[in-house]
Parts: sequence; structure tokens; C-alpha cells
Amino acid sequence: SLQALVNPTGAGNAYAAAYTALRGSGCDEVTSGSIATSVGAVFCEYDHCPPFSYHVLDRIIAASNQVQEHMAAEKMASEGKWKNATT
Repeated sequence: SLQALVNPTGAGNAYAAAYTALRGSGCDEVTSGSIATSVGAVFCEYDHCPPFSYHVLDRIIAASNQVQEHMAAEKMASEGKWKNATT
């Protein structure tokens, strides 16, 4: 989760760059989206561009894992609702 919203300027560009780079590298849409979302969120935690450090990379990985867990839970919930609606 976002630690502190400091400056959202550039977060959309960071997201777009990360998503494009990941898709261009062969990652699927879900992985690319979750990592890019995390890059954009972490970007918001700094006054300017985040430093390239292991701490920042660890934050991106942790945030990406949270996004993927949330997406999986939402998918399971929606599939359960769909099954209940069709039975």
C-alpha cells in the first residue's frame, strides 16, 4: 500500500513507461499491470523521481505482490458471484 502521498506528478508517466517496457519484454498483461501500478504508486511517495536503490525496488515488489493478491481475491469473488447467479 502507498506509504505516503508526497507528489503524484509523473506517476502516470512512470506507470506508462513501466507497462510499456514490461509488455515489450514479453510480460503478460496482469503482471505488467500490477508492476506498473506499483511503480506509479511508489513514484508518488517521493518529491521527485525515486532513487534507484534496493529499498525502492523492494517497495515496488511488495506493492506488486499486494496488487496481484488483491486481483486474485477479486477474481475469486467475482467467479463465486457468477457461479451463484447461474445456479
